[in-house]
Amino acid sequence: MKNQYSQEKKIFLFLFLCLINSLIFAQDCKDILQRAEVAYKKGHLNDVKEILNQECIDVLPSNEDKEKAYYLVTLSNLYLKDVEAAKESMLKILHQNPEYICDPISPVAFQKFYNSFKTTPFIVLGAKAGGNFSQIKSEKVYSLDDSKTAQEGTYTSSVGLNIQVFVKLPIYKRIELRLEAGFKQINYSFKNRQFGYSTIKFTEKQSVIEIPIIVKYNFGNNYNFKRRSKNILQSLNPYVVGGISTTYLLASKGNIFREDKLLTNGLSTLTSPDYNLKSMRNTFAVYGVGGIGIEFKKNRSIFTLECRYNYGFTPIIKSSARYDNQDMLLSYGYIDSDIKFRNIMITAGYAIPLYRPKQIRQFFADEITDKK
Repeated sequence: MKNQYSQEKKIFLFLFLCLINSLIFAQDCKDILQRAEVAYKKGHLNDVKEILNQECIDVLPSNEDKEKAYYLVTLSNLYLKDVEAAKESMLKILHQNPEYICDPISPVAFQKFYNSFKTTPFIVLGAKAGGNFSQIKSEKVYSLDDSKTAQEGTYTSSVGLNIQVFVKLPIYKRIELRLEAGFKQINYSFKNRQFGYSTIKFTEKQSVIEIPIIVKYNFGNNYNFKRRSKNILQSLNPYVVGGISTTYLLASKGNIFREDKLLTNGLSTLTSPDYNLKSMRNTFAVYGVGGIGIEFKKNRSIFTLECRYNYGFTPIIKSSARYDNQDMLLSYGYIDSDIKFRNIMITAGYAIPLYRPKQIRQFFADEITDKK
């Protein structure tokens, strides 16, 4: 028991000494920025590097202080003609803050060196959600009544949900490639009178996985960090998108409401069960995509608002399965016509850029002028 108590006492004493040592070290590093600035102004560049050692920089209280420390180290390395060491300290600035803005009053050597690094993101990750509204394009009408009556039917749509995740890949100046994957609900109904006494209303709800491949052109530039302050208009990035989209049908449910006018002036109504219509629908569909949007960037966050139009090329109804559901045909008098979807989507989203800072142009020591 005594040995155990002695062991615990030693551990406590060791931890206490470590804490005291850390506090003393932190106190020693507290004024390193002021000391380093004084040394830099006096031209004692090696002293700057010695004062701003990595251990002291690590305990600085804020990222802003750390940036300033790395800035002084980079400047000192440049004027000492040690380009490799300057590159190492510059990358530490950019890894800590990829959107670091070079101060326009910085020495010319530092500005040239800063401009030799790439600071645009290599990928942008995001998600968006919103609603969609479908337009139904009738290609060929089928009906159990005469063709003239069949032509009088009307399609209406209700709002469906869509959720997407996406990645953006900057490929050239203001052009980005956007790869998306998402879930979409498409809701519509068809209403018509037939046989002179009957009204039917067919309602269908589809759930699909959508995979668009989009090219995006930006009229603004969210990744221009040369401007230190921007008003809201300068922070907006209007853009247009265009591309192609493929959908995969997960589920399709439909039901029919039928109302018959009787000879006695009464009404008879029938409501069908929910039918599983997936086997009667084409599994894959292809759409052309076009749209406009606007982005607002605040710090590292990008907020988006977008309106997009999807133009369907693929028939929704599987023609070979048109007559498969006999209950729909015989009990309710409904048969599918050939249709295609046109779809309007409005979404709001959030994205964040990811960076991999690197030097894109070799920097030579003879580009460094005398310290000013």
